[in-house]
Amino acid sequence: MTAAAPGWRLIERIAPGIRTVVVRRDAESIIASFARSEVAAIATIDEERLRRTIAYEERCLAQISARPGVLTVDFSELTKVDVAKRVFEHCLPYEFDFAWWGHMSARNVQTPVRDLFAYYQANQEGIEGFKRAAKRFLIDLVRRGEVASHAVG
Repeated sequence: MTAAAPGWRLIERIAPGIRTVVVRRDAESIIASFARSEVAAIATIDEERLRRTIAYEERCLAQISARPGVLTVDFSELTKVDVAKRVFEHCLPYEFDFAWWGHMSARNVQTPVRDLFAYYQANQEGIEGFKRAAKRFLIDLVRRGEVASHAVG
């Protein structure tokens, strides 16, 4: 899942020809991951709201996956070297480096959830303002017929 999925039409408009990979993960796995994460230790998770968000983002991801040239992979397969190779070579103009893969495959390169929440808290006004501006811009593009109509909420 990605919070960027609902804005994919805007992303394609601003960065035409962007190489896109959709990583799919089933809702139950996402919810279980949230329950095990640092989020559960510092905040209450509204599971019903999370399920609605996941369902909406899954609809967006399905639309993205249907686009020509989009590579779609399953989250559970990201540990496979052949899948990593496909993603790497889809996104970058380079041949896959097996030595690099061997070095990086065991590393956890995600942002710690606490750091992400702290950043959001410190920058909430700007982040939410940016989201509102992007949504208004997308709605305006839809009204002018410059991008296909879809649910933007």
